[in-house]
Amino acid sequence: CISEPLLKAAQEEFENGSFKFHTKKKTSNKIKIARIDISKKPEFLIKEELRVPSLPVVYVYYEGQYFSYEGSFQQPQMLFHFMNKLLHPLVQLKTEEDIHNFYKVDIEHEEVTKFVGDQGPILRLGDTYHDEKYKTRAILFLSNKDDY
Repeated sequence: CISEPLLKAAQEEFENGSFKFHTKKKTSNKIKIARIDISKKPEFLIKEELRVPSLPVVYVYYEGQYFSYEGSFQQPQMLFHFMNKLLHPLVQLKTEEDIHNFYKVDIEHEEVTKFVGDQGPILRLGDTYHDEKYKTRAILFLSNKDDY
């Protein structure tokens, strides 16, 4: 299965604690990977109302919902980036320098979150999307972050 290298790399990272899921109740939880053979467990898909448009399919389960990962199976960093975005959908630009650097597409924005921990940025998107013609960045102004 073409997803096996991705899942194996993710499993290794999760088992050694490189990436951790932080909640208000616990400081960290190890992330688990479950593999389901849908030919043997079709009732699971029906019960959870999961669609399988093509195989293989990778879902990330977070806060009671399944999110379909549609990125590359060749780059585990893309899966980690996807998970990081689920956990931390907003990037806070705290200084004027942060804002100016965010505007500059030639400067790679590096996100560091609790999910990533001490290992630094997990993925420089320019390394993955270097051939793209357009680079888009968006800024959202919120008066109350809790509204998001």
